[in-house]
Amino acid sequence: MPEIGEKTVLDSGWLAARSTEVQLTGTQLTTTHPPTGPTSPWMEAVVPGTVLATLVKNKVVADPFYGLENETILDIADSGREYYTFWFFTKFQCKLSGNQHLDLNFRAINYSAEVYLNGHKKVLPKGMFRRHSLEVTDILNPNGSNLLAVLVHPPDHPGSIPPQGGQGGDHEIGKDVATQYVEGWDWIAPVRDRNTGIWDEVSISVTGPVKIIDPHLVSSFFDRYTRVYLHATIELENRSAWVAECSLNIQVTTELEGNVCLMEHLQTQNVSIPSRARIQYTFPQLFFYKPNLWWPNGMGKQSLYNVSITVDVKGFGESDSWAQLFGLRKIESHIDTATGGRLFKVNGQPIFIRGGNWILSDCLLRLSEERYKTDIKFHADMNLNMIRCWGGGLAERPEFYHYCDVYGLLVWQEFWITGDVDGRGVPVSNPNGPLDHGLFMLCARDTIKLLRNHPSLALWVGGNEQIPPADINTALKNDLKLHPFFGTQGENITSVEELSSKFKDPSQYLDGTRVYIQGSMWDGFANGKGDFTDGPYKIQNPEDFFKDNFYKYGFNPEVGSVGIPVAATIRATMPPEGWQLPLFKKLPNGYTEEVPNPIWEYHKYLPYSNPGNVHDQIELYGTPKDLDDFCLKAQLANYVQYRALLEGWSSRMWSKYTGVLIWKTQNPWTGLRGQFYDHLLDQTAGFFGCRCAAEPIHVQLNLATYFIEVVNTTADEFSDVAIEASVWDLEGACPYYKVFDKLSLPPKKVVSISEIKYPKSKNPKPVFFLLLKLYNVSNYSIISRNFYWLHLPGGDYKLLEPYRNKRIPLKITSKIFIKGSTYEIEMNVLNKSKKPDPKTLTYKNNFAIRNDDGDFDMTSLEPISSIGTDPNQRTGLFQRLYRQFSKETNGLKVAETNGRDAGVAFFLNFSVHASKIDHQEGEDSRILPVHYSDNYFSLVPGEEMSVKISFKVPRGKLYQFPSSDLPRVVLNHLDLSLLLSASGKQGCFLLGSSIHASFIKNPELFHPNECFKDSNNVLVLWNSLLGMYSRCGTLTDLTKLFDEMPMRDTVSWNTMVSGFLRNEEFDKGFACFKQMRESGFCFFDQATLTTILSACDRVEFCSVVKMIHGLVLLSGFEKEISVGNSMITSYFKCGCVSSGRRVFDVMFERNVITWTAMISGLVQNELYGESLELFNQMRLGSVCPNSLTYLSSLTACSGLQALTEGRQIHGLLWKLGIQSTLCIESSLMDMYSKCGNVNDAWQIFESAQDLDEVSMTVILVGLAQNGYEEEAKRFFVKMFESGIEIDPNMLSAVLGVFGEDTSLGLGKQIHSLSIKRSFGFNSYVSNGLINMYSKCGDLEESAKVFTRMSQRNSISWNSMIAAFARHGDGCRALQLYEEMKSEGIAPTDVTFLSLLHACSHVGLVKKGMEVLKSMTDVYGIIPRAEHYACVVDMLGRAGLLSEAKTFIEGLPVKPDVLVWQALLGACSIHGDSEIGKYAANQLILETPESPVPYISMANIYSSRGKWKERASTIKRMKEIGASKETGISWIEIEKKVHNFVVQDRMHPQAEAMYGVLEELLELMLDEGYVPGYVTPTRVKCRT
Repeated sequence: MPEIGEKTVLDSGWLAARSTEVQLTGTQLTTTHPPTGPTSPWMEAVVPGTVLATLVKNKVVADPFYGLENETILDIADSGREYYTFWFFTKFQCKLSGNQHLDLNFRAINYSAEVYLNGHKKVLPKGMFRRHSLEVTDILNPNGSNLLAVLVHPPDHPGSIPPQGGQGGDHEIGKDVATQYVEGWDWIAPVRDRNTGIWDEVSISVTGPVKIIDPHLVSSFFDRYTRVYLHATIELENRSAWVAECSLNIQVTTELEGNVCLMEHLQTQNVSIPSRARIQYTFPQLFFYKPNLWWPNGMGKQSLYNVSITVDVKGFGESDSWAQLFGLRKIESHIDTATGGRLFKVNGQPIFIRGGNWILSDCLLRLSEERYKTDIKFHADMNLNMIRCWGGGLAERPEFYHYCDVYGLLVWQEFWITGDVDGRGVPVSNPNGPLDHGLFMLCARDTIKLLRNHPSLALWVGGNEQIPPADINTALKNDLKLHPFFGTQGENITSVEELSSKFKDPSQYLDGTRVYIQGSMWDGFANGKGDFTDGPYKIQNPEDFFKDNFYKYGFNPEVGSVGIPVAATIRATMPPEGWQLPLFKKLPNGYTEEVPNPIWEYHKYLPYSNPGNVHDQIELYGTPKDLDDFCLKAQLANYVQYRALLEGWSSRMWSKYTGVLIWKTQNPWTGLRGQFYDHLLDQTAGFFGCRCAAEPIHVQLNLATYFIEVVNTTADEFSDVAIEASVWDLEGACPYYKVFDKLSLPPKKVVSISEIKYPKSKNPKPVFFLLLKLYNVSNYSIISRNFYWLHLPGGDYKLLEPYRNKRIPLKITSKIFIKGSTYEIEMNVLNKSKKPDPKTLTYKNNFAIRNDDGDFDMTSLEPISSIGTDPNQRTGLFQRLYRQFSKETNGLKVAETNGRDAGVAFFLNFSVHASKIDHQEGEDSRILPVHYSDNYFSLVPGEEMSVKISFKVPRGKLYQFPSSDLPRVVLNHLDLSLLLSASGKQGCFLLGSSIHASFIKNPELFHPNECFKDSNNVLVLWNSLLGMYSRCGTLTDLTKLFDEMPMRDTVSWNTMVSGFLRNEEFDKGFACFKQMRESGFCFFDQATLTTILSACDRVEFCSVVKMIHGLVLLSGFEKEISVGNSMITSYFKCGCVSSGRRVFDVMFERNVITWTAMISGLVQNELYGESLELFNQMRLGSVCPNSLTYLSSLTACSGLQALTEGRQIHGLLWKLGIQSTLCIESSLMDMYSKCGNVNDAWQIFESAQDLDEVSMTVILVGLAQNGYEEEAKRFFVKMFESGIEIDPNMLSAVLGVFGEDTSLGLGKQIHSLSIKRSFGFNSYVSNGLINMYSKCGDLEESAKVFTRMSQRNSISWNSMIAAFARHGDGCRALQLYEEMKSEGIAPTDVTFLSLLHACSHVGLVKKGMEVLKSMTDVYGIIPRAEHYACVVDMLGRAGLLSEAKTFIEGLPVKPDVLVWQALLGACSIHGDSEIGKYAANQLILETPESPVPYISMANIYSSRGKWKERASTIKRMKEIGASKETGISWIEIEKKVHNFVVQDRMHPQAEAMYGVLEELLELMLDEGYVPGYVTPTRVKCRT
């Protein structure tokens, strides 16, 4: 059941069936005969998705993405529309209450539909790009279970596909308002169902009587963007039969570090809405001073504010809500006079557009938020800043725009007009566009409302290579006209007051903030006149992109090229016939024509040659041998082609060009052209060529002039920078090296630096490498790095073919972070073939810090003045916490490739693969998608590069670490042994067992025979495999493998013993040890003994340790220091302190482990003083303490609360430089906290570089135990919001700080978190919840937690008894005490304290005295002062003040403050001034500065009318300087705690509260209430 204002997405549980196969009506389907499951003709449906997506999922048709399978699927032109007319069916739960309303929402369907809900029919009219919202309140099923069936019809004019194909088939689809690509294009085959289906989100949403409709947000800017105003207009619909008095709230928040939100604005307005009416309301503007602006990728951060609007209706409450992430930014554009191209400005800054054309994510419309995120992030990773949504595709979805907002991609959104289909194609058809112009405009206006609040949306365009029909074009121009502020008059409007007085509020426009361009080749795009002047679309000579005659116009909306993916994608998407290479056909003119195989031709392969203009770019590297070789050479060409394309355009930034959009960045199916990543989401090398070329600040080589250029697209000037240029030949020599220093790079400029003259030098090499580095002189941080492989004019790259055989030595270091299913790996690759040149430090490639979110988007670069490489640079506390709580694997992994050749490590690329036991040959093992900070990179000798890799592991799979494709690492016996070791350490059972499978498949390699004489190596492998199973805990496999081993040694037996003991199979472990001794083949060694001793860590194993001790003496191992250390450790863990001491005393030799074992053992047994004495003794000797020794000593200080000694140890740690290790810092925090010095503990916490769950829990407990309860709660909340992994210890710690004044709402949220994390089994968490609920006033919830506990300890029982006592329910407390005893749980002193407290509150004096007596007589527990104080309180509350006084006088110990306070409090209740004075005097002697005795006596005197004595008491209190603390009361309302003091007038609703109190008092007086009179009560309990 959705909450008010929230939607529930219906994206699962759908069924589908072809309409001609269903013999039931929609009414029957949703009443008497609903489908029961996926049984014929019904099948599981893909919603959102298309009919074809459903058929593919259920394997009713073949996969149209694979090979030629699309040809086997019946086209709608041949089948008729009925064939693809489908029923969709689902169920949902919803039961309304009160004046609630339910909407059933379809964000889009294609093309029309009938909806049946519980037997009632609704119609969804035609149109692919319109929303449908049906109010279904009156037709919901009263029992809450609802049946929904939707009959979806295809487009009215699906058309047919001519034999020759063509752009948009026969163009009939253009008669409808729908996607036009579905009839096929030169980059995609026809989509057989024409995208029929429920292709976008379906949801239900609950509102109250008033509904919010399509808010519009607009920002205006003044005084150079320092003063910003947010304008908001909404529509409100009153569905009720009465006038709705509404309170409208608009709230703006921004997210700070660690998911902490800051409230920027909160405004409330009142409005009345007539019955059944819809009104428009505009809020007063919200003012921001110097806010964070939203910037495109590469220009700055993408700052987003969360704007939420709610409407509260009087008499109902919250009726609806709406929220949107909104960026404050201003987008302008005009035709640039210098270039003729359209020039865009964002927040006043010109932006050089480098972007791409986009069709849609998937041509079966299997659209998902996760895929959208990957798609858009890929574009941001390529450093692009604009995406054009092409007119033949979709009006993209809000999820697409959300990630464009997040990653900074400007969006050019086109409407559904294309030249090919609408009047300019072959043949000419649909010159007047779609048949229903009204429907087109309805869809257009609805799309504008859907998308207009996204900051990434930059402009609207009427159509692709065509303008809409005149009436539609005029309507769009009128609807999308700019508000004067965003048009030509904007510069003259200098204040919001002027804007408001002269013009309509901009948020009242349909859009008003973005320019409308009538077509993609008009008004600053291409030649601006609509002529076909975009393109070209074929492979080009890389140097041509830099030439003056390449493209004449300022902004090219489409320029395309090649896009072959890697060989693995070809194999994954095509049968073996599709693996055949193109035929390279030599032509008479010397050029090559590529003739692809039929499958490649069907998948729209674009050749790498353009006969007559461009020689084959693959043949430049030599004739490809096979598919892998072809695809590798294609990646080389891809990288060069797309880098040159963007560098050529950037070279003429502002002088000739204002922007370029590449055709295309991706394909919505498995096409073989125009893409930077394939449909499986694997990047081509062109992706990284684009990423390189589109850097915000970029050093490049002009391939036409061979001049070095720097392109600075940012608004910052860079000074004190230099460029290092080095040429490397194929032998690894550097014949050319030059540094161009003292450079200054002005903003928004291209600077030409100098010519590279190596090709003109004497005897240049025919093929060579050029490395350019732009860096900061002060710290050698790299701003831009660019690596080229080049040949002399007229040459080729065929010398690189034999170069591939070189073996360049590489050292690869990896560091792995794991958070949930996400892996983040940092790979550092070093070319070891030569040592780096000492005259430069750029070889380390320390890249300049960029402003991004940490996942290497590199969206913007900081000014060079603030760039630094300081490793100690401070980061935010919660960012550091988040990183530390993301699990990091143990240390660095290092691999080295053997190689003796010197030279450039050329074109290295990483990939990530799955590890499967049953992996089939040729099966695609890649994990996709993967985000790389760089790939297809090269390293010159001595150079190193860090590459960050991020990917998610699909559930149920296991993956190896990434490995470099070039060169491939060969696994030898040592490698396998290390890999098995790693498998065991990380619990990677599948990986290890797959290696075991290779043993079985290759017995000749893993069994000793004549060919394998070195049996020791074989035994190492078998033992490694044995160790893997042992560490993974698979004991059955461990035993079976041990039995099958061809040979065994002591290591084998030790591994078996260790495996059993580690997994707590102690009997089997000891039996295995016995079997080892009896076998006679192997003798135990010291490792055997230490293995067994390490498992003996409990009291019950004391006899086993003594037995092993005897065996040590008999076998002569007593002189082995490791054995002695293990015995000391085991004795102390078993509680045999004296035995451990004796072993220590007689040891022949002691090392640091010996001393540490002894010191920590004493600490474990709470002998803290002796532990510190031994620590001091150790320091006076020759053995120096290590970190563990200091840890134990700090624990001893904590136990003794010895702050002085703890500070001394802290000083020692500081001198030794080991105070900053993780464990030491945690122990220091614990020590300071337990010694009451929480400030020092917090300082250590804040300065810590590394933090983990332990240190987090320590500081949390420290805050709580030292009176910082509120700080502890706030800290826990921030920690959770930062994404830090919460464990049971943290929950237990934070629950311990809850008191009576704490928000119950927060406690319930923590309870909910414990359920989600499955912490209910943890007794500490459950005990904390019991205490929390009871202290916050919810006794019944405490009881529920207690009842649900599967295992209860004494703390659980005590907590529940105390809860009943706290709430005055003494009877249930005593009953629970009896149950506790019957369960065999022995009561503790805390139990009795709670029982006495319970008896006190209900007046059970006799029972209370019996409880006190049993405490000592039955259980032998000596009462503490708290128990005696409870007895005094009990007697006093019952009016037995003399008995209480007598009881005190007879105590065996001196009464303390608690006892006297209890007696004095009782006297205050009963007004006994005589005994009260006696108690007060005693209390004054104990606490002379406390105001308690004076206040109490003053109250007693007042109650007796002794005003003179009262005045005297107050006077004396003032004389000694004692003051009474102000009493506070509180109440929690809607998760907020409100505090009050006596006669409080500060609360904003104080007057209303006092009015209510006066009314209540009058009612009480009318009922006979007499102030000051208390009716006595008595309670009887059955015990």
